[in-house]
Amino acid sequence: FIVCDHESFPSYEPWEEASWWPHRIKLKDESKRPGIKAGIVRTETRGPKSAMYTTYVVHVKTAFHVRGVARRFSDFSTLDRQLRALFPNAPELVRSNRIIGTLSPAFVQERRQMLQEYLDKLVADHQLTKSEVLRTFLAINNVQELDDDPKPTGLETGFDEMKQWKANDASLAELMEELGKCRSAQDAPVEARLLNKIGLYMCDKGDQTQAIVHLQKAVSCCRVVNDRAGLLRCISNLACAHFKFGGRSMAVELLEEAIEIAQRLGDPTAEAALLRKAGLAQAADGDMPQGLRTLQEATELYIAANNTIGESTTRFTAGVIQYELGETTEGVESLEMSLVLRRQLKDKLGIAEVLNRLGLALVDIGFILSPTFSVQALSPSLTLPRAMLELQQKDSNCSKADPNPSHLTESEPSGRFHLQALDYFDRVLSLCQEVGDVLGEASTLRLLAYVHFAQVDGDRKVSLDLFKKSLSLAKRNADAIGQATCHEGIADVLLDMDDPKLAIEHYNQAIKLRESRSEILDPQAHTRHLQLIKSKLARAKAQVLEASGEDGDEGDGGGDFLWRSHGLGVNDSDNEMQPLEELDQSPSTYDDYGMSYYKELANNAMSRALTMLMS
Repeated sequence: FIVCDHESFPSYEPWEEASWWPHRIKLKDESKRPGIKAGIVRTETRGPKSAMYTTYVVHVKTAFHVRGVARRFSDFSTLDRQLRALFPNAPELVRSNRIIGTLSPAFVQERRQMLQEYLDKLVADHQLTKSEVLRTFLAINNVQELDDDPKPTGLETGFDEMKQWKANDASLAELMEELGKCRSAQDAPVEARLLNKIGLYMCDKGDQTQAIVHLQKAVSCCRVVNDRAGLLRCISNLACAHFKFGGRSMAVELLEEAIEIAQRLGDPTAEAALLRKAGLAQAADGDMPQGLRTLQEATELYIAANNTIGESTTRFTAGVIQYELGETTEGVESLEMSLVLRRQLKDKLGIAEVLNRLGLALVDIGFILSPTFSVQALSPSLTLPRAMLELQQKDSNCSKADPNPSHLTESEPSGRFHLQALDYFDRVLSLCQEVGDVLGEASTLRLLAYVHFAQVDGDRKVSLDLFKKSLSLAKRNADAIGQATCHEGIADVLLDMDDPKLAIEHYNQAIKLRESRSEILDPQAHTRHLQLIKSKLARAKAQVLEASGEDGDEGDGGGDFLWRSHGLGVNDSDNEMQPLEELDQSPSTYDDYGMSYYKELANNAMSRALTMLMS
């Protein structure tokens, strides 16, 4: 939930967990960076034997375009001279006076590394990446990019910008003082606005009783003066307050009343915004099919009102719900239609939001088609959409007709889905860097790390580096849960790289961070996730003891060592852990959160070993 300011009349806006709209209020200009990647992927020796030379093949990628260019060292030298003439402080190219042996593999590799470092410095500079000289060198001078600034626009009538209203911006004492004055003056319209602000202030502070009481009073004031526009907003805010504190059925009832008022006012955009809120409340209350139908009504109203922003937003939400319901084809279609609309709006952050969700869908498809590995078993902290039911049919092929999305074709190998997901996440990362979305960048780095790690031939070092970058950003954002997720991911990679001692440190840190923010997490999901982390911690401790020869069993080491009587980690006094069987009494817990994880990990390791043997 975000409280948005509008003409001194704050309004509550609920967003689904998958949405990146809340990121908009946290964009920072100082966090903006060029979203251009330029990597030297290989070198080639060309020319006749009497005049051979080396070319460096550069792979250039932006959020929307990919180019491959071949450049000689003399081209780099020319670029350096031209850039430094325009920008005296531009990075300087390091040159070599070597004349003989310039084609030797060792020298070519050394120069390639030096040129890569030079390119990295150039594309990290906003000013340089906008210069015609560098863009011509990278062959992207004719590439038309989107505007630099996103267009954060609200969904209701009159919202030109989405500005957050924070409780800390207002003093409760001052609001109460103003309320007393307007009551003395019998100024009911102003009283309604002040009561609305105080109610949202209490919502923000978590005081459910006072929040609802003040918002109900605001509604009453609007009824007294027959302020239907104010009544519409106050009822909507009261509904969202009930929604926030768990009263979803009451929220739907209030929103239905507000929808009737919007209809009487003849305001289709406001009606659509209220339908969207009602759809979210219905879905959150467990009636996802009805929530989807309500969202589709909102979409039709937005289309009729020619509100592209509202249409793109509700299509995105509908796509997420369709996917969760197992309506895979329809869900992906909705997401891709939202993507088209975001492109029309030139909304970089909106495009990143949709590409991120499509990337998650591709990850999900890829792991369903993979018979040996499950990313959910690897780490449930990676939130994925519901398994694609249509893809679990005979021969693991997509059984439905191609719905236009090119990635849903029959007999597609699972590896292709992983590669396309990586491509989507790379594009999302570029967009986040361009608009200064540090939250989105940290999240995308984690997803890239997980996908690299989960692939059969995944690069563990790349995965580790990505997790560490995400961790750095999560610390910068003061995001405790993000930090915990990164520590868990780092520990998973380290454990797979046979470094259990260091993995133990990161698992402990993940547990500590999650427990510090348990109040903002779903209790059941929080307990299950802690249980899984602790089981992985126990496995790491078991590996340390096995390596030291302290297996506690004379004749039967290995295999089921962890699950015998050692009690490693699960009841360690340092971590105040409970035995696995005490955390959940259900018979399936032992396997669901213990051995299944290691079975999947073992299957993955065996698959990698077979791949290496066959190659």
